[in-house]
Amino acid sequence: MTATRRTKGVRVQEETEHEGKKKTAAQVLDALTARGVRPELERTCLRYYCAPLEVCGASRSVPVYEARAALWTFLKTAPPEGAGWSAPRIAEVFDCDHTTVLSTIKVHVAKAKRAAARVPDLGEKKP
Repeated sequence: MTATRRTKGVRVQEETEHEGKKKTAAQVLDALTARGVRPELERTCLRYYCAPLEVCGASRSVPVYEARAALWTFLKTAPPEGAGWSAPRIAEVFDCDHTTVLSTIKVHVAKAKRAAARVPDLGEKKP
């Protein structure tokens, strides 16, 4: 597979790593397992009612998209290693563009903030 990029205003064709082959969901799942993220993936799947292979695949259904967004947000902000993964690292594992990762995380965080703003504080009773 070739990718086009611009260098000083000139288009340049270059070969990409995969040669046009996308990673399978099983390959992504194996990569996450090897990096120690499988437990968080399992928790995320339970929360959003979907299977790990769906999250690791290319499905665009709403529950799978939301689960993937939650997982990417977790990886970017609070992974097991203690330091956040970069968007290019997440994109490499999931075989997508890093801007897709950044956009998905941005939308997920905005939705979470809106949802939190709608929930009333039930901790204190007003006189």
